[in-house]
Amino acid sequence: MTSTDIVSIVVAVVGCDALWKAVQWVLERRSRTVKREEMHELVEQIGRNTKSLHELQSDLKEHEILTLRQLLFKRPHSRAQQEHMLEAGKRYLQVGGNGAGKLRYRQLTDDYKRRLSDDDWQY
Repeated sequence: MTSTDIVSIVVAVVGCDALWKAVQWVLERRSRTVKREEMHELVEQIGRNTKSLHELQSDLKEHEILTLRQLLFKRPHSRAQQEHMLEAGKRYLQVGGNGAGKLRYRQLTDDYKRRLSDDDWQY
């Protein structure tokens, strides 16, 4: 085997590896590319999901208000429960609750202040 043969074999092996790397790079780049049709599909899907997300957020807010309102209108049976109801009342007002829930929160607050000043925790 001559030195020319050895150089030819080394160049062939290195050349094959370089060619393979180039082919891999091109294929990877092509797989990352988004076609125009795919882009339109993605934009439409994002639009549908955004509407769904807004509807879901609205539903969650309504559910939270209903849950807090139900908690507010229970009759407290202990100091801890009444304090929990007061926290729920604060949250109820923060998320936009009003009306009867607001009035009930005021009643619970007044009752809690009275019990606190009289040291009366018998329910």
